[in-house]
Amino acid sequence: LAHLGLDIGDREVVSNIGLEQEFFLIPRDMYYKRMDLQMTGRTIIGRDAPRGQEMCDHYMAPPSLANPALACMQEIQDECWRLGIPLKTRHREVAPNQYEFAPLYGYNTTQVDQNIMVMQIIEEVAARHGLAA
Repeated sequence: LAHLGLDIGDREVVSNIGLEQEFFLIPRDMYYKRMDLQMTGRTIIGRDAPRGQEMCDHYMAPPSLANPALACMQEIQDECWRLGIPLKTRHREVAPNQYEFAPLYGYNTTQVDQNIMVMQIIEEVAARHGLAA
């Protein structure tokens, strides 16, 4: 901070972040039909969203009760809570089958470690629900 011309004296500087974890949940049988997902973990072959579906009915909406993703996300939150990882927010994102968790803000080092654990928990719990993340 001294290089920026800021003098904080003997006070401590603490850096906090709040990482978000976005992910897709798709039926596991569909996952096994897609070689690009299996080999890279990403969609390589795809298409644009249908007209009018870009943002309006997906972004920031709660997961639907008719979709198995809600039960999966609830179990992910429960697993994380037991490990001391408080996930503050869960909602759908822009793309179909895209979801997001956002934890409470915390120290950088703690948040990075917890985010890695959340990613692992998402994969394990999704499999129990017949989904792939």
